[in-house]
Amino acid sequence: NNSATDNNFSNILGVDAGGQATSQISFISESQSNNAGVLAFATRVASGSMAERLRITSTGQVKIGNNPTIDANTNLHIEEASGECGVVIEGNTGGAGAYLLLRNNSTSSSPRTYIGGVDAGGQGIAQIDFWNLDNGNNEGAISLST
Repeated sequence: NNSATDNNFSNILGVDAGGQATSQISFISESQSNNAGVLAFATRVASGSMAERLRITSTGQVKIGNNPTIDANTNLHIEEASGECGVVIEGNTGGAGAYLLLRNNSTSSSPRTYIGGVDAGGQGIAQIDFWNLDNGNNEGAISLST
């Protein structure tokens, strides 16, 4: 694509035997002056129209689902337009199997990681904090807040 305007794109299309587009990868020139690019992946449901399902921004953020607007500090955002939104982490071993690891590499006094619940307005309603009290002795604490 030789267009010098922002947000121009080139596509790779997947098509069915009838020539109908079923999937697409878009290479988007987000900013011509800054050479910033975006990758977008779209699919088409049966008898439906093409819809973007995943986007990787020029800063490396990953957006999955309803093309959410995400905070600059967020690396991964998954959004369902309606209904439930779930994530499954699955393993198959006699050891840990599947796990979620939250790591704070700070060596400052009492760093923490947390899992938070927020309401539709983005206000925190509850959270679980994991405190690193003594890194040398692997001492920590958990606190629950509402």
